[in-house]
Amino acid sequence: MTLAIILLLVIIIVILMIYNVSIHKKIESFSNLNQKVTSLNVLQDLLDTISEYTTTKEKFAKINNILIEKYGIKYSTIVVYDGVEYVVKASNVDEKHWDTLSKLQTEPIFKDSIQTATPKYLTVEREGEKLPYQKSEFARAKAAIFFPLYIDNVYIGYWIIEGTQPHEFDNLDVTILEVVKNNIVSVVKTVTTQQILENIVREDKFSGLKSVEYLYGDGRKIIDKYTISAVCLFKIINIEDIPITLNGRLDFNIENSMAACAALVGLGIDYAMIKIGLNKFNANENSGRFNIYNCNDVKIILDYGHNIDGYKKVLSKLRYMTEGKITGVIGVPGDRGNIVAREIGRISSIYLDKIIIKEDRNTRGREKGEIDYGYKN
Repeated sequence: MTLAIILLLVIIIVILMIYNVSIHKKIESFSNLNQKVTSLNVLQDLLDTISEYTTTKEKFAKINNILIEKYGIKYSTIVVYDGVEYVVKASNVDEKHWDTLSKLQTEPIFKDSIQTATPKYLTVEREGEKLPYQKSEFARAKAAIFFPLYIDNVYIGYWIIEGTQPHEFDNLDVTILEVVKNNIVSVVKTVTTQQILENIVREDKFSGLKSVEYLYGDGRKIIDKYTISAVCLFKIINIEDIPITLNGRLDFNIENSMAACAALVGLGIDYAMIKIGLNKFNANENSGRFNIYNCNDVKIILDYGHNIDGYKKVLSKLRYMTEGKITGVIGVPGDRGNIVAREIGRISSIYLDKIIIKEDRNTRGREKGEIDYGYKN
């Protein structure tokens, strides 16, 4: 009887042990599944952060906060080389320790990690012991994982997480953190490009307007607030400030200036430089294009108008420039037809008080005096 009871108890104990192992596996499976879900959520949050139109500083801060909140990490710090020095881009550690955190690449304990591009796990073993890189506040961190960051095999900084308990990260899935680290690198690539744009955005000292790079940052954020299409207008220069327009009276030179401006914008020339060019360019620097001279108190205008449209545009503007009589010395290249010559003669008779017909030395195939006949007939 006693033996039967003992056997029954043994069987019950074995069943309980098997059940306990089964429950443990289910809990472990659930824990792993929960960690995977958390990791997927983290990756999605990181991707959302990359696509947001926020400043580079805001992006780094948000990334760091995501890692701290989702993984329950006590301290997280991202350090990136900016071309001159290593700079703390985001950290929830007190700023008085940032100087130490920004120089971890010089610590011997991390040399092999940087050289082999592998994480480095550190933890204290005894009470009163400190982590090798700590200079002060020894009680703050008892465990840490150092992740070197690389872009195209070039070392660009590191991400370090710290815990307040010894061996705190013993059971943390480093593989998942490697994926997170790679996403930090992706963010660094994105924000580095954005940061370059933000750094060169400036205000035009002439117009007070921002340079074109503004569209990629704050300007983009403003535009994206609206669901309807938006048109951005950039003031480059007032028409009256373009000398070749004669205070805006020469519409054909306004058209020429607009065409030149559009071409320069298309080529990516800075707006401030375009403004300087338009403001400094003088018509007399381009011979034969509405050049204005003063000779014995007589205003002389020289323009190489050689077709009907050119004569209309130039002569129609002369009345805006004088109240006196206008004498015109006109001519047409010999290879223009008689119809063109006659129409130019007709237009000239409308705007000019006196007409002098000249003939080029090079008659371009016409007989001498023939172009004069074409005007009159």
